[in-house]
Amino acid sequence: MLRDPGGGGPTMQPVNSAIPALFKNPKPQPWHAPMVAPAPPRQAPAPAPPSRPPVTTSRPPVSSNSGGGSVNRSSGRVGNNSSGVISPTAAPAPPAASMPAPAPVAPNINQFLAGDTTYQTQLNEMKKAYGDYVANQRLQTGQYTTQYGTNVADLGKQKVIDQTATTDDYASRGLLNSGVYTKAYGDLSNDYANRQKALDTGKSDFIAQLAAAAQTYQNGQSTTTAKAKQDAINRRAAQYGV
Repeated sequence: MLRDPGGGGPTMQPVNSAIPALFKNPKPQPWHAPMVAPAPPRQAPAPAPPSRPPVTTSRPPVSSNSGGGSVNRSSGRVGNNSSGVISPTAAPAPPAASMPAPAPVAPNINQFLAGDTTYQTQLNEMKKAYGDYVANQRLQTGQYTTQYGTNVADLGKQKVIDQTATTDDYASRGLLNSGVYTKAYGDLSNDYANRQKALDTGKSDFIAQLAAAAQTYQNGQSTTTAKAKQDAINRRAAQYGV
């Protein structure tokens, strides 16, 4: 809008005069389709990395403060140190080897035998059995000796009786001083001497038999004791490896 130079009111300009020339009667331009950048070729998706099982560790987290890097083993994150190199995860320390218990010291044979209950029990049983055997032999010896004394006494009494009867018989017939009486009396005395000898021999044989039986019993016990001792030594060797 322009003011009138004559002082009148504003005068209106034509509308076309106020429109820039750029927009006046524009020349028609041919139509072109908008330019669109071609789409990049489609690529096949990269294969997914193989899945790994989660690593579980019971070690406490280890942190490294040098250079701002840190390693947190509990969370599985690995940080960098000041040189920019990834810090490797240290291998776990092997468990401390336990010290083996010291091997027991083997006692000597006499000490082992003294403490071996099986061997000592066998010795005690054999000792008791031998004591019972000896006591039984003593009982038999005592009984035999008593019977022997009785037999000797009876024999002596009977001898006197028979001698008296023989003397009276020959005296009654007037033959007391004859050779017939002397022979009869001598034969009677020899008969009783032989009887006494039989009693003595029986006693000696009985005592000898008891002694032989006792020796046989002792030999058997010695064999049994030696075997029991060897068994105990074998147990010692098996227990201590000696």
